[in-house]
Amino acid sequence: MAKKEYRNSLKSQRAIKEAVVSLLAKKKDFYSITVSDVCIQANINRGTFYNHYANIGEAANAIEDDLMTKMMMDWQTSRSPDAHIANFIGLVTDKLAENEASYRPLIGYIPEYFFDDMKARFLGEIEPEFSKNGHLSDYSKATMEILASGITSLYLSYFQHRTDMSLEDIGSCCIEVVNKVLATK
Repeated sequence: MAKKEYRNSLKSQRAIKEAVVSLLAKKKDFYSITVSDVCIQANINRGTFYNHYANIGEAANAIEDDLMTKMMMDWQTSRSPDAHIANFIGLVTDKLAENEASYRPLIGYIPEYFFDDMKARFLGEIEPEFSKNGHLSDYSKATMEILASGITSLYLSYFQHRTDMSLEDIGSCCIEVVNKVLATK
């Protein structure tokens, strides 16, 4: 019986998250979405919603967490000992493209969460490339911060319709810039 309950719980959580994304995609303002709206869209009762989330924001955070977790799991499983930061940027670009339909409706409401996470991950991935004997100079720290901020800003601009570049173009440009910076370090 526990397995069925667990499957039902996962099914309910997935339905709630899909309902939030669907309501946002209908251009409904995030802050005007009610638990009742989500319950109707997900075909669940209020008790089921509250068994999983305290509010709509918590459900939106769960969507972001799921997408970031998937991205990082894919990165870890595909990572080789000689992996380069370009591989990470390529994976991020691919995952953003793959999940674009989920991100677009959410981006105006929770951009800091995802992009701050992505920036932190990027910094973690690039640090070994800039570190000398486990030490980072102030110049290296500043360079890493500029790269991470710029790259995450480009992706955010894409989702906010503030650039004409495609995700593929952004990924390619970011890889090129990082490679040039690393070549001069």
